Parts: sequence; C-alpha cells; structure tokens
Amino acid sequence: MFDLRSLPNPYWTLELRGLTGLDKEVSDFLNRQENFTAMFDDIIGFLERWIPRYQESRRGYLTVAIGCTGGQHRSVCMTEKLAARLRDKHEPVLIRHNSLTGRRLDPD
Repeated sequence: MFDLRSLPNPYWTLELRGLTGLDKEVSDFLNRQENFTAMFDDIIGFLERWIPRYQESRRGYLTVAIGCTGGQHRSVCMTEKLAARLRDKHEPVLIRHNSLTGRRLDPD
C-alpha cells in the first residue's frame, strides 16, 4: 500500500476538482509536481526490483494498492502511470479504481 496523501491534491484547484486522474489536465498538473515524480520514481523502482522476486517464488499475482484522500485524482493518475510502465515487461497488469467504480467517466 502506497499512500499519496502527502502529494499536492488537484481537488483544491477548482478547474480540476470535478475531473479524475484519467483526465489529461489532472495528469499534466500532477506530473509537473516534483514530489509526484519523485514518488513515482520510488514506487516504480521498488516494483521493478521486487516483482522478479515474486515471479521467482512462483507467486500467481501481486497486489499493489495506491491510495489518497478521495481516490479520484492522485491515486488514479499514479496507478495509470505505474501500470503503463509495468506493462512494458509484465502481463497482465490489471487496474481497479475503487472510488471510480460505477461513476460515469466519459463526458458523452
């Protein structure tokens, strides 16, 4: 479990409040934050180091949980970014955004 509550929260930027970490505006905002980038580097470094050990021990799956206050912005964006990187070497990589479940994500 990685806790992202110490990172800048897009919720407090009115233009971003109603969006999610799936939206480019939120992703751009977070990726400009030095601490967000540093947290990503730390988490991906940890996972890239330890996933092979789980594979060597024949584990069928590994669950990685990413959390923040509302589960709408920071954790969603980080999860998507991590999954994109991990898919380069590992399949399958499955994502579940608990706080977005049942929420309409498309603007149409």
